Amino acid sequence: MTVLGAQMHPLTPPLGRRIGRGAGEGIFIAAVAPRSPLTGAEIAPGDVLIKVDGRRVSTPAQVQAMLGACKPGETVRLSVLREGRRRDRTMALQEGANAPSPASAAGTILPAAGMTPPAAGTTPKEFT
Repeated sequence: MTVLGAQMHPLTPPLGRRIGRGAGEGIFIAAVAPRSPLTGAEIAPGDVLIKVDGRRVSTPAQVQAMLGACKPGETVRLSVLREGRRRDRTMALQEGANAPSPASAAGTILPAAGMTPPAAGTTPKEFT
């Protein structure tokens, strides 16, 4: 199971340069599962998650820990960057959406079945 139903990557220096952000200044959303809490909040692949409930985030593990303290049905605020503009969204957590999930050594939250594929040119190999 994935947290939020998304594949997320910390902003490494190469990825940060590519999208105009500094390393560690948010989390790149590479893919979003259909009908996930993020889809409901209108978060899309290519967005950069910068805050959860007003607190800056820089790793998927941070997001996982923050949501692990939440209960299903709670609402969290998300701030993302899309095309250089900040967008604030709210998201209601679904049953199991804040459950811990296995993570790779790089800290990415692993994808769920049916996940929207990453945009062309955004393969995880390029993020490290």
